[in-house]
Amino acid sequence: MRSLPPSLPLMALLCALALNGCATPAQPPAPDYRVKVMPAPNGKGAVAVPPHCLSWAQDQMGSPWDNQASPTFGCATAQDLAAQVANPNDLIEGRPLGAPDPIVSAASVSRYQAGKTTALIDPNAAAPAQVIKMEDARLGGGASK
Repeated sequence: MRSLPPSLPLMALLCALALNGCATPAQPPAPDYRVKVMPAPNGKGAVAVPPHCLSWAQDQMGSPWDNQASPTFGCATAQDLAAQVANPNDLIEGRPLGAPDPIVSAASVSRYQAGKTTALIDPNAAAPAQVIKMEDARLGGGASK
């Protein structure tokens, strides 16, 4: 039986150590942007607590060439959801559906079968008569000057 040259195990060890440096670095943990639902301070109902977002100025994105999303992406969406939800408990569990109305359902199917449905967007619609500029809009009503 032939024995291996003494330098072969050493070469294999050196190759393994060299290739160990090629391993991909561990990804940082993803930030937690979940909206928390807490009991209201007055004890009635619940409130949606938005997540704390990192500042874009302090964003530690790393190399722009590594094709990774910024850790701040998604936080604004979660903050908007927490600010706009009417009933924060709906984020935990949706409300049960009401009883179906068979007359409305049958009428909508009949309109569809007869080809009398209405498009959601009318491509031939005229432009609005009055355009409201953002600087002219008033809080709460959007009325113009």
